[in-house]
Amino acid sequence: MSSAAAAAPLEPPSAAPPDSPPSPDAAPAAFSRPATPAEAAAADALLAEAGAPPFLTRAAALRYVRGYPGAGAARAAVAATAAWRATGAAARPCAACARDAAAHCIVPLGPTASGAPLLYLSAPRARDLSTAGCVEHLVAALEASFAHEPADAAAPLAGVWVFDGRGFSLLASAMNPGLGVAYARVLQAHFPERLGRCVLVDVPWAFRAFWAVVRPFLAEATAAKVVEAAGAAALGAALDAARATPAQRAWVLAAHALEPTPGNLPEGGLPPGAPAVP
Repeated sequence: MSSAAAAAPLEPPSAAPPDSPPSPDAAPAAFSRPATPAEAAAADALLAEAGAPPFLTRAAALRYVRGYPGAGAARAAVAATAAWRATGAAARPCAACARDAAAHCIVPLGPTASGAPLLYLSAPRARDLSTAGCVEHLVAALEASFAHEPADAAAPLAGVWVFDGRGFSLLASAMNPGLGVAYARVLQAHFPERLGRCVLVDVPWAFRAFWAVVRPFLAEATAAKVVEAAGAAALGAALDAARATPAQRAWVLAAHALEPTPGNLPEGGLPPGAPAVP
């Protein structure tokens, strides 16, 4: 497909499957929003409860209230995350990346002009596609990406994810649906409302099978934030809509143009402001 192709759903010759991601035009324009009075009151009530864990800032409380409507559901979700964090799962450095810089390819690129974290993902550029290793890296990348969020943020930050589909194949371990399900479960359980938009770039038709397995594990509101872009021009437009900085935009487009092999990323380092993944 030409690099000048407009951003649109990738449709097969016949009608697209009913659970295909929508076009970018259908996605929300804003990636975060201030709390409504009801949400603010529910978040304050959650914070006021005895034994509120340290990670539960007001911004985090707003995310759990939104992600888990109902006081009981939000309270249970916070307790589950507190227990998960108590194991040290959110504080572990990525062991595989310490051994091999090309082990994983979930790359935090720093905050966009709007403050939303931007992340670039490309499974074929990673050597380690084990579920445990990839989830460990994902958590470390998320913790680094959102570390700049003010604890009292009135509009909790939601990230922009660029998922580069070049090089995907049903025959490759990169298409392991179990990994996608593990990602979805961690995001839903412990990082609710952290996805503002996910841009799937040049995903192959085979990705439909992967998407069909992973999508049921996503909340409808989360799945609705997934859009597709076909070609470099559409990717550039999606980055502009996300208010990526010029350096972020240039880096992502350069990465997308490179052959999708392990460790093959733009030379010269990451854009200014990109956090390091421990």
